[in-house]
Amino acid sequence: MIESQDTQVPFSAELESGTVIKGKKGGDNDRSNESLGWTLKTLRSEVRGTHYWSATQGDLLVELKIVWPKAYSDDPVMWSFQADLEIEKLSQIHHNGVQSVLEWGFDEAHLCWWVALEDVKGLTLRRIIIERALTPADSRTLFLSLIEGLDFCH
Repeated sequence: MIESQDTQVPFSAELESGTVIKGKKGGDNDRSNESLGWTLKTLRSEVRGTHYWSATQGDLLVELKIVWPKAYSDDPVMWSFQADLEIEKLSQIHHNGVQSVLEWGFDEAHLCWWVALEDVKGLTLRRIIIERALTPADSRTLFLSLIEGLDFCH
């Protein structure tokens, strides 16, 4: 994914639970209804101009990654073009160690680029490490799974 530049442009992003994000550009999600968009439920995290929300469309729950191109580049149009190319490539990766891309788009009302990712159930690695130390066997299993996913992507 495109990383932020050292010089981020200040911006304001005010989204709240219940906001609907629309503007599908691509993806093979047969269960999606483009006219409904994605309804934001809970903000999971916020990192450097990117929000991660749980979002729904009917009974389908996803992780919605929302990015404001103007926060990452002096040329948001070029950034969006490059991001669209990259997400197209990522959407073709199917591996159990990699979160699946369902669809993506650009919401004109909020001027944000978004990608709907499969919702992954379970604890985060951070949470597991905080709650207990990993055994050497668990660490090996985790590391090998991570490496296999990364290898598959490259």
